Amino acid sequence: MKAVVKTNREKGFELRDVPRPKPGLRDVVIRVKAAAICGSDLNFYVWDKGFCEGLVGSFPFIPGHECAGEVVEIGEAVTHVKLGDHVAFDSHIPCGHCKMCQLGKPHLCQDMGLFGHNIDGCFAEYAMARETGVRVLPEGMTWEQGAMLEPLGVVVRPVFESEVGMSTVCVTGCGPIGQFAIALASALGAYRIYAVDINPMRLELARKNGATDVINSKDYADFSEIILKETGGIDAVIEASGNEHVINEGLHTLLRGARMFMVGNPHGDITIKDPKRYITLGETTIKGNWGRSMFWTWDKAEKALLSGKVNLEHIITHRFPLEKFEEAFEIALSGKGCKVLLIP
Repeated sequence: MKAVVKTNREKGFELRDVPRPKPGLRDVVIRVKAAAICGSDLNFYVWDKGFCEGLVGSFPFIPGHECAGEVVEIGEAVTHVKLGDHVAFDSHIPCGHCKMCQLGKPHLCQDMGLFGHNIDGCFAEYAMARETGVRVLPEGMTWEQGAMLEPLGVVVRPVFESEVGMSTVCVTGCGPIGQFAIALASALGAYRIYAVDINPMRLELARKNGATDVINSKDYADFSEIILKETGGIDAVIEASGNEHVINEGLHTLLRGARMFMVGNPHGDITIKDPKRYITLGETTIKGNWGRSMFWTWDKAEKALLSGKVNLEHIITHRFPLEKFEEAFEIALSGKGCKVLLIP
């Protein structure tokens, strides 16, 4: 089969002919119908050392973890998936035995396998995952919707826990994850949604996805002053930029007792300015978010897409065949698109 392969620590991938995966007892093999580029895939492409080292098991490996496809082969012990099923994969592959798995929180597994990171992923004609991470798609869901369940699921818990209905929310960072947060917050009835980014195209997409107010932080670095002047303070920040200055500005926008949900990945240490004022005295909650809860968030994401309240029209901007992966990755890196798909 053809697959996009990472062979070394230099920039770029290679398109290679590799053996089609053979399932073990509890594995599921799919013919990939749609696969999406994630920020982590961009890090692998350019080899961001701080991000990649420790995540990658060995070379060569096949990246990609946001996908949907048709089941073409299953292991002898697979019970809840059958040939011909339309499925998506969760990138988390929990061990099933550690303390967190036993406590019913497999997304926080202490011995986690990561599909497309330390286990071969889906930028290929065929892909394989353990049955525990396979989700059978509901009737009527398209391949592209199925491929978006994994990234959409990243923001389901933060948005729901923000209690956005009739609340004012700020989303900092309007890449694909931020766009999903905006669209879901709008679907759940947020009163006012501020979107903050430095990319005019992505701010325009944010408006289409439901943002009521957009701020270009390149023009207004201290954007908290604008938000505080207009609102007096907001109820929640969903932080999807990973930028130290933006994180601090987001904290400054919050009402006392409010919450920030950390979805973005900082690329190094960050310093919180005046933590006594903005955390201790403000009784601010800062909560991390590690992917999806299996499979509560998948259920919510499926319903959001099937209801039409989260529309992928303004999130998926480009589609490429597998053979044009370099063009796809350069578009994604340039910021000229939002969600970029590979269609094997």
